[in-house]
Amino acid sequence: MEGYFPPGSQTPPRRHTRYSEQLYVLEGESTVWAGENKVMLGAGESFFIPIAQLMLLPHSSKSQLADYSLLPLVPLHA
Repeated sequence: MEGYFPPGSQTPPRRHTRYSEQLYVLEGESTVWAGENKVMLGAGESFFIPIAQLMLLPHSSKSQLADYSLLPLVPLHA
């Protein structure tokens, strides 16, 4: 899934209870909050968000559009 976030926007706080997520920044820069972790990501950087982890994606840059690729990582059960 790919999403664009204009400057100053953010996602609502949320958590995924059935899968983890890998966030990859395609363009721009933004902050990622996942539990107690806060990281600033730029284009080409990624961040792993574990299952059931509370997360928030504020787009802190005032001048650039952030372009994210989100990859759900669904556990496989034998």
